[in-house]
Amino acid sequence: MHICRALVLYDYPAFTLTILKYINVEGVSKEEARKLIISSEQEFINSLSPEFNKSPTAGSRLGTKISAEAKIKIGKGQKRIIKSIEHKIKLSEAKLGENHPMFGRNHSTNTLLKMSIAKGTPIFVYNSDNTTLVYTFTSSKKASKFFNCSDHTIKRYFISGKLFKNQWILSTTLKSSPASS
Repeated sequence: MHICRALVLYDYPAFTLTILKYINVEGVSKEEARKLIISSEQEFINSLSPEFNKSPTAGSRLGTKISAEAKIKIGKGQKRIIKSIEHKIKLSEAKLGENHPMFGRNHSTNTLLKMSIAKGTPIFVYNSDNTTLVYTFTSSKKASKFFNCSDHTIKRYFISGKLFKNQWILSTTLKSSPASS
C-alpha cells in the first residue's frame, strides 16, 4: 500500500525500475531457488535500506513495525469479516433456485461415479456368493448412510473381504458381468 499511495501521489514517471541482480535458478530445486532469492534480497535490504521495504527480514514479516493506527484499522477489518445473518442469507440465495448452475438438472450416474472416484472410493455390493451386483454407491459415506453404520465399518469390510451383515460382500472393484450365452 505504501508504494501504491506513492504512485498515486507522484505518478508513474517519478519512479524507475532497476534490476539489481539476475539469479539463475535453472537446475535448482524450488527450496534452493527460494533460499538463493531470499539471501540476495536480504543482502540488498541490509546494504541499501530501501524506503519502501517495510520488513527488515527478507521473505518474512518478522520485524515489521505496525503503527497503533494501523493495528486499529486491521482490528476493525477483522471484525468486518464476521458477516451478519442477513448477509449470509443473501450470499446463499445467490446460488439457490434458478440462479444455481445445476438448477433443474441432475448429475448422471456415470458423472457421480467419476466424481466419487476423484473424491472417494466407489463401493460395489455383491450377494454372499460374490456373483451378483446388488448395490452401487459412489462413496463409502453413501454406503454407510444406506446401511446405517459408520464409513469406517464399510472400509473395514471391503478391506477384509469378510461377509458384511451376513449377506453382502463389499468391494471397490466392479466385476465384469459374465458373458451371455
